[in-house]
Amino acid sequence: MRFKTTLVFLGIFAAAALFFLVIERPRDERELERTARAGRFADISPGDVNRLTITRPDVTIAAERENDRWKLVSPVTDRADETAVNILLETVCEARAEKEFDTGDSPLSEFGLDSPSAAVRLAGKDGEDLVDVRIGEFSLTKTHCYAAIPGGEKVLLLPADVRRYALRPLFDYRYKRIFDVPVSDVRRLEIASKTRSMIWGTDKTGKWSTVQNGDTILGDTASLESIVHKLRGLRANDIPFGVPDTIDSYLAAEAGAISVGTRPDSAEVTLTFSAPHGQGCWVGSSANSRVALVDTTILGVFAETIGTVRDRRILRCDFGGVEKITLEIPPLTVTLIRAGSKWTFANPEFRKLDDEPSRRLLSRIGAVKFDAVIDENLRERAGYGFERPVLRLTLFGPGDRVIDEVAVGKPAPDGSSRYVWSRSTGALATIDPVSLSEIERSFGVPKAP
Repeated sequence: MRFKTTLVFLGIFAAAALFFLVIERPRDERELERTARAGRFADISPGDVNRLTITRPDVTIAAERENDRWKLVSPVTDRADETAVNILLETVCEARAEKEFDTGDSPLSEFGLDSPSAAVRLAGKDGEDLVDVRIGEFSLTKTHCYAAIPGGEKVLLLPADVRRYALRPLFDYRYKRIFDVPVSDVRRLEIASKTRSMIWGTDKTGKWSTVQNGDTILGDTASLESIVHKLRGLRANDIPFGVPDTIDSYLAAEAGAISVGTRPDSAEVTLTFSAPHGQGCWVGSSANSRVALVDTTILGVFAETIGTVRDRRILRCDFGGVEKITLEIPPLTVTLIRAGSKWTFANPEFRKLDDEPSRRLLSRIGAVKFDAVIDENLRERAGYGFERPVLRLTLFGPGDRVIDEVAVGKPAPDGSSRYVWSRSTGALATIDPVSLSEIERSFGVPKAP
């Protein structure tokens, strides 16, 4: 009997829950929505709008939805600033008429409605008018503005933001980004100025490389992607309206051009930059017909060379198999043995390596870079002091197999750096004392007991 009673109560509870979820809750939500919309002079939501037109004495700005994005169609054809368009739509759609009144004996000129500052027209997907409102002057307190609907007999008092956003300049409604291709889609990068040019590309593994004098040179991923990030960070400070027949007049004094090849269809976008112009420089894109003013800091990219963006790591080996490291700084020789994830000194006269340097040892060594390359493929190492180096670093794998080796030789002709060679690069390069000391510091400071 108790079991049947329990089933009856469960059935009643389920029916009540179903009634609340299916009938009562949606009805409450609809009531809340009706309450929220009460008092709005336009009973629509931004999602209902498919076309926006702002008509002003100086310009008519029109935008349309296209593939879920807003596109300017007048007075220019350009991608629209989504934020600016949506703010205006939300402001108009949520605006409440704080007051409606007859003009009485007052002429429309007192409200600025004889020659409206702007007219905002919103249309739906089928082209039907959803909102058509004329906007006049601000109220005395500047908290509201006067407005009127064509054919209506009353003046509306709407929030002041309706007028402010309707009067924003054309530039505010234009898309500000210059280049918006994701970094991961970039496969080719060409930087050309009047004095130099370089072309970098990626292979299937994502490694960057270029060819110089027949030698393949690996690129530094962080440095090359940093250039792409700088392009993605560009924002227009100004986009002139009424551009001449050609944008070449803005780019006549050219500083250089950057071409970016992208996947999946290997499309290419070329950005051409002018020399500094006042507080900025002009940039034109092959992706569209507009020209924009951007900060001159981007011009620093044209000072980059193969030497500054190449992979300058001295060690390019696989550190996963390293089990022993020796550091020879005559007359001292330090040996480190890997025990799990930590490194310990094999030298009995030294204490245990601190935990922090121990955990970061390989990454710190791997981050050390040379300054410049003298010979990409050094075949004869004699004459550079490598037979009696001031520092030799050797990485060993299982069975004392040599994985990589770095040797630092005699001073280079400039007097401020030394020659350096590693097995994994095979190149003759120079290294400054600061980078050299980084290798020594990577081992911590050996302390006698």
